[in-house]
Amino acid sequence: MIVLVPKWAHHYDEFWNAIRTRNLWFIKIRYLFVVALLLFVIGGQNLLGLDLSYKQIIVLPLISFIILLYNIGIQLLRRNIQCIPGKFNPLHLSLLQMMLDLITLLILIYYTGAIDSPLYIFAIFHTIIGSLILPGFVVYTVLSVYLLLYIIMIFLQYLGILHAHHMNGMYLATPEHNLTYVLLFLVIYASMLLLSVYIANRISYQLYKREQQLKSSLDQIEVVEEKKQKYIIGVVHEIKSPISAIQSIADLILDEYIAPLPDVLKEKIERIKIRSTEGLNLINNVLFISRLRLLNLTSTEKIDVLKIIQEIIDKRCSDMNTKEMEISINDKRTIKRDLQADKILIELAISNLICNAFKYTPKKGRVDVDLIDDESSLTIEIIDSGIGIPSSEIKNVMNEFYRATNVKKQKYEGSGLGLALVKEVIDLHGGSISIKSPSKIGNINNPGTSITINIPYTISTTQADKKQTIDDVKI
Repeated sequence: MIVLVPKWAHHYDEFWNAIRTRNLWFIKIRYLFVVALLLFVIGGQNLLGLDLSYKQIIVLPLISFIILLYNIGIQLLRRNIQCIPGKFNPLHLSLLQMMLDLITLLILIYYTGAIDSPLYIFAIFHTIIGSLILPGFVVYTVLSVYLLLYIIMIFLQYLGILHAHHMNGMYLATPEHNLTYVLLFLVIYASMLLLSVYIANRISYQLYKREQQLKSSLDQIEVVEEKKQKYIIGVVHEIKSPISAIQSIADLILDEYIAPLPDVLKEKIERIKIRSTEGLNLINNVLFISRLRLLNLTSTEKIDVLKIIQEIIDKRCSDMNTKEMEISINDKRTIKRDLQADKILIELAISNLICNAFKYTPKKGRVDVDLIDDESSLTIEIIDSGIGIPSSEIKNVMNEFYRATNVKKQKYEGSGLGLALVKEVIDLHGGSISIKSPSKIGNINNPGTSITINIPYTISTTQADKKQTIDDVKI
């Protein structure tokens, strides 16, 4: 098997996607060429006044049919080819297409006038496109074989060994060329092809070199990012210990194991405990986000999202009853498939969103959870009649540690990491998240917020390369 893939591109998805896209271009262009060739044969005699020979009328449509057949075969083959270096891959398919097209082109050139055929120009197109995809030595080899066969065909026709199939009606008289013209034409044609390959290949090489440098830089950034996240986890984990100790001591004092407490002091100690709990929640969120960023994929299982939502709301029932809130779950799904995802992470994301809806909605407010689906994805919309988000700040609320101005003014406690964490989880599953405020159930005083998350039923192949859970990430 000819090695066509540069080492730096072995596991570079963008490189393979580009090659597969270019192969598809070839396939689509070939279909257009088949149609154009048939129209030329059919309309050439009636509209252009060409006088095609019987053999040309038979051979040209036959070649069109052959091109159509192998193009369909290539299209079917393309769907089943995997991007695996060392095996038959999209680059080999590009080479196969180029070879088949040049062989077919030689036959078409012969039956449309050889040295006088207008189709010889298509070889330049193939060699330029081939030079942008394939390594230089491969293109030069294929081009050399093509030129050798073309030159042999021209000389055999010049010597009268091969019959000349001229396109009668294109010339005032049957063209005749002397040896000087033939040699000059071949030299210019070969030089043009070789020069086109050289220029296109040099441009392609420079682009590949730059892409290789970018890929190398990206790999280095990923390594540095991984080290940074591990460092953050280590430092933050160390900070967690003294805060936990403070909370434990506060519990001992509040339980009056040391001595009875006056009410004033008790209130202060309770405030210390609340603040230390907030600090621990903040640290846990930072740890979770850092661990998420060390993952390429979550471990997946089939999960019932409706059941998860009901369990989350049940856990929040005490808060809901205290605030006399109205909650409704609207299952508008038609297919009702299970979601293939990481249960812990999805539960964490949905819990954050529902808890935020409860938290930022005043007494006697309302929270709606809508479930909508289609064939490929599940949409969950969490709508509240809470304080809302200023329209100018919606684009920032998913940034880490960002808190909306109205939240700060009304002194709602929080770290500004909840939505950032939700976005990390949804992104990890190949989904999307969007925010609207006001919501459809809001009012003038409390405009409300609507947060919509869309999650594919199955995780893509590229995300499924590495399977591990959040607890598997070690320092």
